[in-house]
Amino acid sequence: MTIVTSGQIIISTYAFGFSVEKLEFFNSLGLVSWIVRNKISSDHKKLKKDHVKFFDSLVPILRIIEPKKGLPFGISLIAVAVKT
Repeated sequence: MTIVTSGQIIISTYAFGFSVEKLEFFNSLGLVSWIVRNKISSDHKKLKKDHVKFFDSLVPILRIIEPKKGLPFGISLIAVAVKT
């Protein structure tokens, strides 16, 4: 897993001739699930197949719950960039 910061995304896109118009976190509820899993499981280095299946089954519900406007945290970042 690679952890990339919002600053790194902005710098990288600029280096390739783009400017970031929008940068938002998403999957904030997934972040909560990771934190809970890490607290209750001693073997949190590997994702178990059952855990992934369970989370996948929740995705339709999470799409409704997840805010349409990004929160200041989440598992993933999405960037919209334009060529400058």
